[in-house]
Amino acid sequence: MSTDILVAADRGTDGADGDAPRCFVVDQEEAARRLIASTLTDVGVVVEQFRDTRAMLAAFTVARAQVIFVDLGTSGNAAIETIQTFADMGVDCPIQLMSGLNAVLVEGIRKAGQDFGLTMLPAMSKPLRTNSIRELAKELGLRRDRLGSVQVPLSEAIANHWLEVWYQPKIDLKKRTLFGAEAYVRVRHPEHGVLPPETFLAGAKDDALVVLTVHVLKATLADSVLFAEAGIPAHLSINVPKASLTKIPFGNIFMAHQQKHLKANSFLLEVTEREIIQDLALAQRVAAQLNAYNAGLAVDNFGTEYAALVRTTTLPFTEIKIDRSYVANCNLQGISRGICANVVELAHKFGIRAVAEGVETPKELEALQQMGCDLAQGYLFARPLPRNEFIALAQRRMKPRAPASQAS
Repeated sequence: MSTDILVAADRGTDGADGDAPRCFVVDQEEAARRLIASTLTDVGVVVEQFRDTRAMLAAFTVARAQVIFVDLGTSGNAAIETIQTFADMGVDCPIQLMSGLNAVLVEGIRKAGQDFGLTMLPAMSKPLRTNSIRELAKELGLRRDRLGSVQVPLSEAIANHWLEVWYQPKIDLKKRTLFGAEAYVRVRHPEHGVLPPETFLAGAKDDALVVLTVHVLKATLADSVLFAEAGIPAHLSINVPKASLTKIPFGNIFMAHQQKHLKANSFLLEVTEREIIQDLALAQRVAAQLNAYNAGLAVDNFGTEYAALVRTTTLPFTEIKIDRSYVANCNLQGISRGICANVVELAHKFGIRAVAEGVETPKELEALQQMGCDLAQGYLFARPLPRNEFIALAQRRMKPRAPASQAS
C-alpha cells in the first residue's frame, strides 16, 4: 500500500534524523498541511504530510510519530469510526484535531477518542495560527531548534543595546512594485545570535514595551531618510501595543525628526485587531493626532472582527491587514477565501488599503490580485531583513531589466 507521503521536511545537513521528533499531518487542504509543516520544520520537527488517514496509518506502522495533526473532514459516525481505527491500530501519540466544523461536534469526536483510550488534545479551530502550533510543540517538548529554550528579558536587551530593526518588503499588487516595508524588532545576542520576538517579548512589562516602541519608532524614522536618499519608497509601518498609544508623545518624536520626505499616511502605527477594534474612539483620537505628521493607524491581524465593522460608517485607519491564517488558504474555496474577499471589499468601502500578510505561494498571490487586494507581504517576496540587506534587495529589484532579446 502506498503511503502517499507528499512532503518530508528537511532532515538536516548530516542526513540523520533519528533523534528528531516526528509529526504526521493529515488534511485534504494543501495550504493547511503546508502551514503546519513550515511552522514545525522551523523548530526542528520532522514533518510528513498525507491527504488521508489511510495513508497516514500505513506510514505509522513503519515510523512512529510524536504527534498527529488531523482534520477528519467530516462529523458524526464516519469521524468517530476513523478515530476508533486509530485506537485499533495502536496509535499511542497525542492527536491534535483540526476543524472548521461546529465546535460542539468536534468536541464530541475528541471525547469519543478519549473513550477509546487515545490521547486527544484540545481541538484547534481553522484557520490555524502559527503561534498556536509553535506553542503546542513547546508544550509537548518537541522543539529542537537552538532557540527552543532561550528567553532573554526585554529589559536586559534594551539595557545592553542589543535591539535591531529589520524590514520586510510590502508589494503593490496592482503596479507590481515595491511599496514600502514593515519594521520588525530583533535582538542580536552576543551568545545566541539573532533572536526572534518570541524569545524576548514573552512576559515583557508595559514600561519596557513603551521603551521598545519608542526605540523602534525613532530608528525607523531615521532609516526612512536613508531609504528616501536611496530612492526606495518610504511607506513604513511599525507595530505598537495599544497601551503605548496613550503613553508615547508621538507628535514630539515626529516633529524632532522633521520627516519632510514623508507623504500623507506614509508612516503607520499597526495595532492588533484584538486590541483596537473594541476601542474605536481611541483609534479616532490617535489617528487625528497622527494625521498632522503624515502618519496614521493600521489594523493588524484582522479577520475575526469583520462582522463588527460591517455597519460602521467611518473607520480611522489607513490600512487593514488580513491575518496570515486566512491568507494561507485564500486560493481555495472556503471560509478563508471568503474572509479575504470580504475584508478587501470592506477596506475599499472606506477608501483604505487592504494588505495581505504572510503570502507564501504564487497561487495565493494570484487569488489576492483577483480579489483586488492592494498590498501584500510575506516569504514569497522576502523575509524580514537587516536594514542594509533590505536596501540592497530593494535597489536590485528596482533596477530596469534589459529586454529579453538583449539578455545574454
